[in-house]
Amino acid sequence: MIDQIIRNKYYVFIIFSILSILTYFKCFSVGLLSDDYGYFAGVSNDGWSSIGKNFNDPFFLPLSHIIQLIIYQLFGVNTIVFHGLQLFFHLLCGWQLFLLLKEIESSKNLFFAFCCGVFFLVSPYSTETVIWLASKGYVFSLFFGLLALRYYYKNNLIPCCLCIVASIFCKEMGYVIPLVILTIDYSTHKISLFKKRFILLFSIVIGCLLIRFLTLNTIVGGYGEGIHLRADLLTVPKTLGAYLLKYCFFYRYTEHIFSSILILLFILFISVPFIRKTISEKNYVPYVLISTLFIVTLLPVINLEITSLFSIQSDRYGYFNVVVWAIAIAAIVCSWDGLKRYILFILLAALFVTTTYSDSKKWEKASDICSNYLEELTNQVLENKNVLLINVPDNYKGVYVLRKGIDQYLSLIKQNCSINALYFQSFSSENGGIDLINNQLRCFDSKIDYSDSIALSFEEDQKKYDLMLLYNRKSMRQIDKPSLDLIVN
Repeated sequence: MIDQIIRNKYYVFIIFSILSILTYFKCFSVGLLSDDYGYFAGVSNDGWSSIGKNFNDPFFLPLSHIIQLIIYQLFGVNTIVFHGLQLFFHLLCGWQLFLLLKEIESSKNLFFAFCCGVFFLVSPYSTETVIWLASKGYVFSLFFGLLALRYYYKNNLIPCCLCIVASIFCKEMGYVIPLVILTIDYSTHKISLFKKRFILLFSIVIGCLLIRFLTLNTIVGGYGEGIHLRADLLTVPKTLGAYLLKYCFFYRYTEHIFSSILILLFILFISVPFIRKTISEKNYVPYVLISTLFIVTLLPVINLEITSLFSIQSDRYGYFNVVVWAIAIAAIVCSWDGLKRYILFILLAALFVTTTYSDSKKWEKASDICSNYLEELTNQVLENKNVLLINVPDNYKGVYVLRKGIDQYLSLIKQNCSINALYFQSFSSENGGIDLINNQLRCFDSKIDYSDSIALSFEEDQKKYDLMLLYNRKSMRQIDKPSLDLIVN
């Protein structure tokens, strides 16, 4: 019965659509956050000419920018439409993954392809990429990347190459797609194909890097050469280990190490048939392939350390890697026979949907914090005021709130105001906030000690600022006297 349903790709698309909406419907109530304001302020002020400015952005995302700009010109700053677009592309990624594996498997194991698509769609490690509008590039890039892989296995090289270029110009993560193709060909002993197509794929990469160099005067964008090209031998194994802990221990969703150990034992238990089958058939290619792809899909972000295992922050870096995670989980599930595989599939899918939905509520809460803060700020800020904002909400449990974007927000609402903002990254971040950087405060001739309370010494600051606003988790307080105040959280 199930095999008959999933044999029809359009039925699968409908199932995937329903599943995506049920899992992510909270995203439609999430407003703009942090970096989002920078983008929308830019397109609001510059319109179509913002395309040119995007070519000077170290985060070189010209195609992503064009896609989003078209939607903006049609609908304005309509977050429901933009969230719908991002969720739709996430849905398309899951569907393309299903179609790809269906074609590779020659329809022999449809349920495996179906499992991969489902686990990818409901992965608890994708909420940042799907819900945060600033992460659009990752979703667009993966869609074109998976489409490129489909064309590749159909031997349609021209559309394959075009999709690779599109993937790269949506997000730099697209550079891994040629490596994925070559890895699969080599590990499956398709050496002749590997040799023939290496030059072609290598030429595409060189061509895209050349365009980047001519545009930005460097081949390294993003966070710069100091981060992406640093030769720190400890960072790589730390990053790989952190992702393994995330995927195998489900660290984020456990409160004690004992719970994590139980989860690991459960994963080992359900993996027994897969391990046994591999040993009996002496076929170690799946192990090698999954392990290699796990590393390959992390190469562009291998030098970007995970801030915390306990928060959502930076999950977007592993969006391509979630594909490998989904394939690994599906392979384990499909190694079971008969009814057991379907029960295990439903159990895991329900677990992932639940955790993903739970994380999506954090985004809704962060959005409420952001909108309430900006509403109160707007009510207090007057034209041509020099304003000092203290304790700006940085994140909520790893979900960005206003780490950036205040100046851009004021620009977006056409409010002329000089703002200095002190960001305290420990705000409401029980799961991995970053310590306060006190040297930020030297230019203000004041000292702020942020622990359980805030001690603020004004001295001559009242001469520099017309208005000082302290945000203390739930409300904004105006500070207008040159004296020592002790403000308890």
